[in-house]
Amino acid sequence: MNLEVNKMKRLPLGIQTFRKIIKGDYLYVDKTQYVYNLINDASYYFLSRPRRFGKSLLLDTIAEAFGGDRELFSGLWIYGSDHDFAKHPVIRLERGEAKYRQPKQRSLFSCDKKAGFTWLYQLTLCSIRLHFV
Repeated sequence: MNLEVNKMKRLPLGIQTFRKIIKGDYLYVDKTQYVYNLINDASYYFLSRPRRFGKSLLLDTIAEAFGGDRELFSGLWIYGSDHDFAKHPVIRLERGEAKYRQPKQRSLFSCDKKAGFTWLYQLTLCSIRLHFV
């Protein structure tokens, strides 16, 4: 008698990158049809959701869809769609605390003080990070 045991996937607690979830075989609820619609119905979007509600993961999924790695999406809705998976440059603007800097990282930092706030701009080779300090 052949009994197949369904292995439950682990929950991706604390993981906010699409690639880590897929490569680590974590549970992922396929929202790539929404990503496809966002890409193809281009307009201005404002993502307003409570903390820990998946905004970063959604944006990382969109960035991966422009990253050119079609096989990463194997088994998901967008894989079978007409999305071309061509590689495009992605600019990331993130607002968060700069907790540490890696001295060997190739980047350019500048500070801008306006209206009593300090903004830290970090330019790296693959992204732009905007940190509120």
